[in-house]
Amino acid sequence: KSDFPDIFSTAGFARAWWRAYGQNRKMNIVIMEDAHRIPRLIAPFQSKKDTPGHWELIGSPRGDYTNLIMEKGDHESLNALFDWLKDQNHWRVVTLRRIPGKSSLLNFFKKPYDSSLTRFEKLYRWLSVGSWMVHQEPRNEHPICNGITFQNMQDVLHHTHHRRKTNWFKTQGDFEYKVVTDPAEIKSCLPEFFELHIKEWGRKSKSFLAEQVNRDFYLYIVDEMAAYNALRFDRITLNGNLIAAHLGFHWAG
Repeated sequence: KSDFPDIFSTAGFARAWWRAYGQNRKMNIVIMEDAHRIPRLIAPFQSKKDTPGHWELIGSPRGDYTNLIMEKGDHESLNALFDWLKDQNHWRVVTLRRIPGKSSLLNFFKKPYDSSLTRFEKLYRWLSVGSWMVHQEPRNEHPICNGITFQNMQDVLHHTHHRRKTNWFKTQGDFEYKVVTDPAEIKSCLPEFFELHIKEWGRKSKSFLAEQVNRDFYLYIVDEMAAYNALRFDRITLNGNLIAAHLGFHWAG
């Protein structure tokens, strides 16, 4: 039923994120219920303990998307949430990053303030008494890759240019591509995956996986997402050594 039923809206993702990053943060979850005490909207806000007045959603910045949990188009619940927020004095700024472009939340604000406005339009929004002061940045969603598109991608990989590279690797030894979905096996691959990422990024800047807290997050992801049967680890090895890998999910087709 959710407005955005994505992997990043699951309880498992939220638990993994909180296990990794919750120690220096404060939970500010807001739940809107109907007359029968059934939840209609869940806003998983959180803030850093040193800046308690700055609220964000759980998942930032590790999730591709963040969002409220609610049915699509439920503006009644959104009105209740923001009316409640107006009466609270323990927050200063609510930052909603990486909200999907088609989200009901983004379409809820009728007078967003963005860089495309004229001076007069910006002034009008600043002076709009009783309206939320909302600064909205351009937002893009990842493209949906349907079956036909994916088949075309596979055809590209069979192109002579790519086949030549694959054949070159095969001359260097045992070249293998494998998809791993078993959580325990994925977890056993992660230390080598971290090492490869840190080594690669060390040539340009610093890998975010150099920090233990970020490595822990991916270990927790494997723990918490195991029940969803959605984990996917693509790995390429040469003579048994990892040379390329991708940790992700397969979800709803």
